[in-house]
Amino acid sequence: MKRNATAANLAGAQCAGQVSKQPSHAPQLTKVLDGHKHPIPGRWRTKTGRLFAQLKLEDATTGEKAVRRGHRQLAGEPI
Repeated sequence: MKRNATAANLAGAQCAGQVSKQPSHAPQLTKVLDGHKHPIPGRWRTKTGRLFAQLKLEDATTGEKAVRRGHRQLAGEPI
């Protein structure tokens, strides 16, 4: 046991399995490939199979460009 361990820390360690853990980083994305194993522009997939589209948007007032990735919901896919 660590010297600095307190009763509160020990209680948290014992019930750590019940606490929902939030992801600490963005999902790992890989390029989506077509039937010829060529990458499809602007299409990304997570390890769990969720699809994302990458769009390059320009702000109409400032003219600033930004790249955004958004989840693509397919027909029949649960939210």
